[in-house]
Parts: sequence; C-alpha cells; structure tokens
Amino acid sequence: MVALRCTQRLLRRLRTNCVTEVSEAGNALGHWYANVLTFNRTVYVIAVSERSLLSVVLSGAPFSTLVARFPAALAQLLHALDVPESQVTAEVAATSPLVIAATANRRVLGCLNQYAFELSIHFSDKPYSTLLERELWLSGNISSAIRYGEPRELALELLATRKHQ
Repeated sequence: MVALRCTQRLLRRLRTNCVTEVSEAGNALGHWYANVLTFNRTVYVIAVSERSLLSVVLSGAPFSTLVARFPAALAQLLHALDVPESQVTAEVAATSPLVIAATANRRVLGCLNQYAFELSIHFSDKPYSTLLERELWLSGNISSAIRYGEPRELALELLATRKHQ
C-alpha cells in the first residue's frame, strides 16, 4: 500500500476520509506527499516522492479523480525519464492501491513546499510549458535533502535497485 500524504489544504479539497495507519510503502519511490498550487486561477497538485523527491504535477480538477489519475501521470513522467517499461509497470502496479493520508515527515513536507514555490516561479517564467516539461525541470533540481543529488538520478537508482530485489 502506498499513501498520497496530503497537506491539510489538499485534504479539505479532496473531501474524503484519510487513513490513520500507513504501513511501509511497497514500491521503490515510497509514499507521495501532495499539496495544492494555484496559478492564474488554475489549481494544480504537486506530489513529491518521499524517497527520491521526484515530482508529479497534475491538474487539480476534478479533485474526486486525483487518486485515479495519479498512476497515469507517474507513468508518463517515468517514460519521459527513459525508465525501462518493466520498471514503469512494476512501480505503477506497486503504487496501487493508493490511499489518502495526512503528511508525516517534515523534511519531505519542507521539500514539497520548496518545490511548490519553485514551480510557481516556473509558471511565471515559462507560462506555455507543459506539465511534463515542468516535472522534468523539477526532476533536475539539486536538493540538499538527497545529498545534493537530482531527484531523477535518485529515482532511477531506486527503480533499478527495486527491480533486482
């Protein structure tokens, strides 16, 4: 089981019950932390992998389908990062079922907030970029939280390691 660990702001918009007990994630990238970002009256959701800080950006509306839309958005990003198909399939399958939970890790929450801020600047600087282009841009941002590495490099490493277990 993998959790989409949502901020209080996102939980209010989802209007759904969240689980209180979440076991260790059985996928390579871990649980996902998600928040709401509004730019030019359009609402987006940014989700960050707990283990790699890889970011998925989705349209917020309709919030009722967010959990159902997440696996396809993740698969699209992994394909764009040239992850082998077998690893994409395994990660997306391991991400199901995706349950809603509250945030639990301040370090990841801090990274999520930083990425949301950086993304808002990217929306201003490059208003015509696609969501995938924004995700790829975020995946190359160096972060001290992952030993000054890039989220895409750590994600690729985690996915490759998971395949051999």
